Amino acid sequence: MTELFHFKDEEEYFRLLLDSTPFGHSLSEEDPEVQEKILRKARSNLQAWKTTSGITLPAEIVIVTANK
Repeated sequence: MTELFHFKDEEEYFRLLLDSTPFGHSLSEEDPEVQEKILRKARSNLQAWKTTSGITLPAEIVIVTANK
């Protein structure tokens, strides 16, 4: 199942990505020059998902249930 995640702008997306994922932790351990280079490329790639209302990214959702 695919769900669309909406962000009001790039900053909201990057705040979530950098504050709550292992990627953010790993990036924080890099030199500032490396961080800037990676984020510049990420911002460029994010343009493909830009809409009139912000950023809209598709994400695969898996719903799992179990009974014992």
